[in-house]
Amino acid sequence: MPSRLWAILSESYVFLKGITRYKESLFWIVLFPLIWLTIVSVIWGSPDIPTVELGLVVLDNKSIEGVENSTTKILVDVLVGSEYFKVVNVSSEQELVELIEKGELSVGLVIPEGFSENLSSLRPAYVEVYYSQSTWGGFAGNIVLGFLQGFSSRYRSISIEYAEKFVKNYTDPLTYKYAIIYLEFIKEPIRVRSIDLTPNILLEKGGLRAIYSILMIGIEALFAGMFVGALSINERKRSGTLKVLLASPMRSTDLLVADTVSGLLAVAITALVVIPYSWAVLGAEYKYFSPTTIIASIILVGFGTLFTIGLGLLIAPLAKTPEGASALVSGIAFPVMFVGGLAVPKEILPENIKWFADYYPLSRSIDAVRKMIVHGYSTGEALTYALPAVVAAIAVYLAGVLVYRKLMERVVEYY
Repeated sequence: MPSRLWAILSESYVFLKGITRYKESLFWIVLFPLIWLTIVSVIWGSPDIPTVELGLVVLDNKSIEGVENSTTKILVDVLVGSEYFKVVNVSSEQELVELIEKGELSVGLVIPEGFSENLSSLRPAYVEVYYSQSTWGGFAGNIVLGFLQGFSSRYRSISIEYAEKFVKNYTDPLTYKYAIIYLEFIKEPIRVRSIDLTPNILLEKGGLRAIYSILMIGIEALFAGMFVGALSINERKRSGTLKVLLASPMRSTDLLVADTVSGLLAVAITALVVIPYSWAVLGAEYKYFSPTTIIASIILVGFGTLFTIGLGLLIAPLAKTPEGASALVSGIAFPVMFVGGLAVPKEILPENIKWFADYYPLSRSIDAVRKMIVHGYSTGEALTYALPAVVAAIAVYLAGVLVYRKLMERVVEYY
């Protein structure tokens, strides 16, 4: 085996031994991905709509007590029995407003006095929906409004059915014929046929958890790559091994290649831990992966890691100590983890920052993997989609190599 290759592999072996020796490395490469993936899978790894905690004020109590099948009682029973709502009974409108303003509730519904009587007397019946225009409050409010629209539509259909019977008994056949046409029209003037094209993987807990596992590997590529690049020189300078290595036949570029291999190995180790864990413990399903998809995914994650290593090399000159480099990496990587669509799907990001997740090279590479398993992209289509990210990864890595060589020249002069 050529001596240079042996030296590179030896340095990578030192890295692998260091993982078991240093608890910090073991935490970031093995334990952190498992902890984060478990939390994300439990909270968001389900296709079900989250339950809305609904504050309910019923002022139309006479209708509930006096009439067995009043509309108010039916509405309350439907809300209480629905899997979408957790009903919290509130005594007054004022109390409901206070609970929402304090943030203890996000949305509330008030059924005023005379609600059922108005409906039975063919008068409009009003209800009031209170909500806070926060991220979740707005979403919860829309769920309640959608439910009420559906309830109103159903009540309208029932009312028209009664009207049809009335018209039949009190009009001649010709009038009845045209009355029925008109009543059927106003019952549902626009008829919508919904066709659900949601990919099957998004309708399964196991599918969603497989997607979050891929995102977790992307997060590891973000952190591991940047740490490897930023600490490549500083850590060896402090430990004293850099001077010894430079005195050996190894070249400075051999050290960089060894560090690059180490970064790729760190991500590979995370993948080898995350995939079996997510499948055996969290119930992730990987049936949507084909052999070609797996190979393409490895290539895409590899280039994403190469980009983050290059980014770490570029910021290395900004830190004089390993602690400074670690703080700098954490300060950059943690925000990118969220705004880059790695910690959460980019679809739920605000529009003014979603562009970053679309174009950040690592995010685009991981997104290409997601497009293969969720939307059925072929490997060719996914690689074409990720081509700008691949080009950016190579460019940033090469730029990082130039910075690395400049730094190494200074180190050699110092020694």
